[in-house]
Amino acid sequence: MELKNEMIQAGGIRLNVITAGPKGVPPVVLLHGFPERALSWRDYIELLANHGFFVIAPEQRGYGHSERPGKVSDYRMECLSLDIVHVMNHYQIKKANLIGHDWGCAVGWFLITIYPERFNKALLLSSPHWEVFRKHLLLNPSQALKSWYMFAIQFPKLPELFISAHNFKFFGEAIKKSAFNAPYPESELVALKKEWKEKSSMTFMLNWYRAMKDLKEKSPKEKISVPVTLVWGARDPFLQKKMAEDSLALCEKGQFILLENTGHWPHHENKIELSTLMLSLFGV
Repeated sequence: MELKNEMIQAGGIRLNVITAGPKGVPPVVLLHGFPERALSWRDYIELLANHGFFVIAPEQRGYGHSERPGKVSDYRMECLSLDIVHVMNHYQIKKANLIGHDWGCAVGWFLITIYPERFNKALLLSSPHWEVFRKHLLLNPSQALKSWYMFAIQFPKLPELFISAHNFKFFGEAIKKSAFNAPYPESELVALKKEWKEKSSMTFMLNWYRAMKDLKEKSPKEKISVPVTLVWGARDPFLQKKMAEDSLALCEKGQFILLENTGHWPHHENKIELSTLMLSLFGV
């Protein structure tokens, strides 16, 4: 299956987008998280395209070849989610299925909450609804302790220096240690390190975290109408399971799948289970 790579105008920003499959068939939007890239979904892009879907995987702002605005405020959730709406509009897609991991999952929660009319179903991996996360950061000391790095990232420049030290050695080791059921793919980590170094993109990627404090949007009082399947690693070192349960309480139709012995990367650690789930969820 051929993957097409193109730069598109998505509202006021240019984004690099990978697509596969014929247009006009059911669309699926894949949103990567930190610190990955659109091609981190490669196996799933090919899988879905081969099963009759038009797949769209944007490199989100600040990442890879996509534009990298300079202000922290340019990475507010309102901007990140509107990028995806513009991507869908570019491909003349009125309604799509949605898959997101980590920050891509966070954007996914925002999209199905604020723009529910644009999505059929959502498969979300390893991140809670933003209001649930905000509440736990403030009121749950154990989650705040797990999220220490988010507070550390708020400092300028120092996080970039630490992350990039020795060709991202310690950062890469931290990624490896947060996977349990299967090793984080070494080939993917090598490709990511090369991209971080060549594109000098780490500051812009970290600005997603720095803009968290500017999120003003409140969730509508009614429950989320888009059916949600939330996948969580039981051994995720960053996020407590209680946040997943609280997030699903905001949904009209929610399904929770807890993967035992799985860390923060279900799409790498549980490829067979995730592939089967995607196809069954979206109607194959």
